Amino acid sequence: MRFKKFSILFVLIVMVSLFTACSQKSVKVNDEEVKNYSEPILESILMAANKDDYSTYSKDFSEKMKDALTETNFKEQNKLIKDKIGEYKSKQFVKAQAKGDYITAIYSAKYSNEPNDVMVTITFKNGDENHKVEGLFMTSPKLASK
Repeated sequence: MRFKKFSILFVLIVMVSLFTACSQKSVKVNDEEVKNYSEPILESILMAANKDDYSTYSKDFSEKMKDALTETNFKEQNKLIKDKIGEYKSKQFVKAQAKGDYITAIYSAKYSNEPNDVMVTITFKNGDENHKVEGLFMTSPKLASK
């Protein structure tokens, strides 16, 4: 039941994000600039997930993200992620892109129990100098399987 609830919530967030992103025009973005601020934020998030530490995990979230991903939801989702793909090990920046009001940074991450790469996307509001996280998405073959 928890997995079904998580799956539905995850699909809804992705659909809203994709709808918003697809309805906006692409804007040129500086990969190095986005990498410079997104990398330490994402590293903090992924390491906090390893420790099951919601306070650190969510410290760079926007208020919308904190409302959408409460500590209870985090604990449930984090357990599912750890059960399926294990713990976060490392990541590598792939690219940044901007669409409409949002900037996304895409990373290829390694997890202890996932032989394939885990694609991690972190989203920020364009122009937000505080770089608050507006979205966080993970995809891999094991996460996609039932």
